[in-house]
Amino acid sequence: MGSDIRSALSAKYKSSFKEDKDEYITYRSASMLHDYFLESEDFVGPSDFRSLLDKAALSRCEGILRDRPRGVELPYWLSEIGTIQTQFLLDFGSFRDLQRHRAGTMRMPLLTTGLGFHPWYLEAIPPELVIEAVELINVQRWAIANLNADPVVAQNYVSMGFRVPCRITQSLPAFVYRLELRSSKTVHPTLRAVTHEEIRTFKANFPDITLHVDMDEDSWTLRRGTQTIEEKA
Repeated sequence: MGSDIRSALSAKYKSSFKEDKDEYITYRSASMLHDYFLESEDFVGPSDFRSLLDKAALSRCEGILRDRPRGVELPYWLSEIGTIQTQFLLDFGSFRDLQRHRAGTMRMPLLTTGLGFHPWYLEAIPPELVIEAVELINVQRWAIANLNADPVVAQNYVSMGFRVPCRITQSLPAFVYRLELRSSKTVHPTLRAVTHEEIRTFKANFPDITLHVDMDEDSWTLRRGTQTIEEKA
């Protein structure tokens, strides 16, 4: 479908769609084939936190970082003082939600059954159904392992409850924004738990940087059901 659309647009707007050079195609293809996916063996865990922030610059911005009001983002220029990288395991369903944060670098994980099914989903169903669910998961894992398919193709058969390795590299403003947004009770519990762990680690490393986060225990809320993408009045 993508090729058909490109061909139609190329015929209509020839000046905008120049023919790709062979070396361009070769390079792009090679870069996609080489180490594109973040795989299980790349994961060093269970979790990891690395800061490359300029401590001297942080000290000069102490007031800005400490006195920020709730609902106000850190100024974008603070991006120049460095990055923070975190790494953790998460179910692929919640990764798809997390991936919506475009400010930063987030490698696409290779979806497999190797890191197991996230236990939250089994804990969330009635106890009498757990045995049946585990049996179904084991049958799926066996069937996928015997597909004789390329790992990239086999991803299409793996349910989103299986865990994948996640690695995120962000500037300080983007990192703080994500922590504050994803700490809310409207966030899926598996993603919220990971975010809370990031928050605790961040506060241990940078106790003087203000975070406006929700660290309360999970509870029932109707707000998630009222969230839409419609324009507000």
